[in-house]
Amino acid sequence: MNRSGQSVAKVSETGKGSYAGLEAVLGGHIAEASTVCADGASVYNRLASEHGLNRVMVDAFSSKKGCYSIQHINAYHGGLKRFVREFNGVSTKHLNNYLLWFNFATYAKETYTEKMRLLVRHIMTAQSYTRRVDVPNRPAIPYICQAVNKVA
Repeated sequence: MNRSGQSVAKVSETGKGSYAGLEAVLGGHIAEASTVCADGASVYNRLASEHGLNRVMVDAFSSKKGCYSIQHINAYHGGLKRFVREFNGVSTKHLNNYLLWFNFATYAKETYTEKMRLLVRHIMTAQSYTRRVDVPNRPAIPYICQAVNKVA
């Protein structure tokens, strides 16, 4: 959770995580005296020591240590994998967009009708001037709307 009590979901890098990747995503969101509850990856040790955080290591054969659990993270990853599977794979270039979409669909507090209204309003008011020949070469643009900012 970040300082406002909300979670952060953003791609830091693909493959094995590094301190630079974690710092880029989480650096400005970590509250003082937080506890890092993670597996045995050494990158979390450095994150905890650099930010003065408590570190709880959960071993590979358990998802829990005392009152600390990584089961919420495991459940999040499972839900995200099921969501992405429906697309028969996704481009890593657009992975942040899928994260935002998944969080919006899963965790936004609005009703289904309100979510649809927000999406339609965003689509109708977003201005885009792109030529057909430029579409394959454009960079990924994160999809952000008001409701997504509440959860992502």
